[in-house]
Amino acid sequence: MKVTKHEIKNIIINNLPVVVYVILIAFMHINMQIIYDDIHFSNALNECGIMEWLFKRYNRWSSRFIIEGIMVTVLKYFGMNVWKVLNIAVFLILPFVVNKLLNSKNDIKIKWIIYISIFLIPATCCGETGWVATSTNYLWPLTFGLMLCIPIKNNFEGKIIRKKESIIYLLGLIIAINQEQVAGVLAIIYFFTLCYNIIKKKKNNFIIIATIIILINIIFISICPGNSARKISEIKNWFPTYETFNIIEKIELAVFSTIKYITVQGRFVFLVFSGIILYAVFITNKSKIFRAIAILQFIGCLPLNVINGLIPQQFNILKETIYILNIDSAIINTFSSSNLQLHMVILYYILMLVCIVISIYAIFKNTKDTKIILSILAIGIVSKLVMAMSPTMFASAERVTIFLYMAFIIITIYILNYLKENNKKINIAYYSLAVIAMISYMSNFPL
Repeated sequence: MKVTKHEIKNIIINNLPVVVYVILIAFMHINMQIIYDDIHFSNALNECGIMEWLFKRYNRWSSRFIIEGIMVTVLKYFGMNVWKVLNIAVFLILPFVVNKLLNSKNDIKIKWIIYISIFLIPATCCGETGWVATSTNYLWPLTFGLMLCIPIKNNFEGKIIRKKESIIYLLGLIIAINQEQVAGVLAIIYFFTLCYNIIKKKKNNFIIIATIIILINIIFISICPGNSARKISEIKNWFPTYETFNIIEKIELAVFSTIKYITVQGRFVFLVFSGIILYAVFITNKSKIFRAIAILQFIGCLPLNVINGLIPQQFNILKETIYILNIDSAIINTFSSSNLQLHMVILYYILMLVCIVISIYAIFKNTKDTKIILSILAIGIVSKLVMAMSPTMFASAERVTIFLYMAFIIITIYILNYLKENNKKINIAYYSLAVIAMISYMSNFPL
């Protein structure tokens, strides 16, 4: 069958975002080297076999035997270049999955937004402790965890999952749930989906099997002796007073560890997220109250490091508070249940969160879209707050926030897609996002 020039043109236009994205991602990988923790993993099998090493890790340090098994095997027997190819493949799967979830009409403008938005993820989330160690432990579970949301979408849309697809999803599931944060998030999503199916008397074998596997894995993580041993070691090394705090105080500390990167140092991904919310409220609402709240959430979420330079010296308490929020040791050393200064910061960000929620309602009104967006935001926040149960909430730095960042990106794409489908003008937001994403790409990654 002869392909027309028009069809060829459409094929090129439709695949151009993918081609550009692959080129940029490949270029990003050129200068990646074995550094930090990667050195340890590259030498892990020098004196013992893979099973012996994994057994020791399981008993002494971690339940991530699948993720770490992949890392040490690839580095030992195939080398860094093969890992780069695998990592580029994962980077390619990520926007493909998001496009599958959010762009059912395969709109080319939304497709560009999806692919370019991935560059909003800070480089620290992919290479903070070494490119191999960080990407494999966080980017890969994130990608395959999102892939596992496709069966959930199909379930609610009444679509049948084919056997070949089920095998791919189950392989992705095994990698995804080997990371504790993803395991917790998928446990929530699949459990509630299973409950929904039971209530609606709807049978979906994949959901049942996946839920069972996830719950077994949660038990496996909980009883892993290495996780307990690591926790004791990390409390001693990183946070000696950790066990003196109650659950509320631990959650507050997890909030502070999140604030440091999102709103103190300021990340492009959060600036775009709050900016798109502001833009969407203004073009969908004439209400002065909603617009004022949208402005408040945007201003309140601006990088405090920038604002700190504009604050007069006489407001020393405020400047000192911003300083404390930016230094892990300062928070650890000054935090207490009686520290009113830090508790006021918590209340301030609760207010900002309320403003964000109200702004989302202003965009979507009382529709299922509001529920979906708020659920995504809640899941992103929970993925970070589970770190409240770890003494390394500060030592783990920014990489554990990648799941919350992805929630911001998904919500941003969802909002822009909603505006476009409702014939709202998105060109300003579209090009602004593209510019900021490219700035993020050039400033973050090892070019």
